[in-house]
Amino acid sequence: MKVLVKILAIMDGINEGAGSIFKFLVIALMLFVSYDVIMRYVFSRPTEWGQEVNGYLQLGVVFLGGGYALLRNAHVRVDNIYKKLPLRGKAVVDVLAYLVLFAICAVLIWKGGEVAWGSFRKGTLSPSTWGPPMWVSQALIPIGGVLIGIAGLGKWIRSLYMLATGAEPGKRESAI
Repeated sequence: MKVLVKILAIMDGINEGAGSIFKFLVIALMLFVSYDVIMRYVFSRPTEWGQEVNGYLQLGVVFLGGGYALLRNAHVRVDNIYKKLPLRGKAVVDVLAYLVLFAICAVLIWKGGEVAWGSFRKGTLSPSTWGPPMWVSQALIPIGGVLIGIAGLGKWIRSLYMLATGAEPGKRESAI
């Protein structure tokens, strides 16, 4: 049991660390969007790179912050029925839902990795005037898939444990 709790803590720590790093992307996104809006509408001098940088940052926020959001239960959920279920009922729903999540993560990692690797190999550049390498932004998708998958795996293991024991890992009292 102690080993399981340690493994889950490591898995959670990966996304906690990623969240601590990538939360600054939100601040950067806010600053770049503000700068771009001011340059465009106040000074009538739009930047050539603004829209693309903002898109890259938004991609980073969504994909790199996805695992952290999952870890913190920050994703939107319709849970009118779910919240009324007993602990084991919630565990059943979660076990099945995380299987779907793993399939989605597998596609993000597989196909996103193929696209990013292809762009890296070919040296594909963005068609914009700025022309940054495309693989940098494309690599955020499989990396995000891994982070979301790690967070989902930790939650799935917890759900399996709750389904089997009726209690959360690391807690001795039964939640039944």
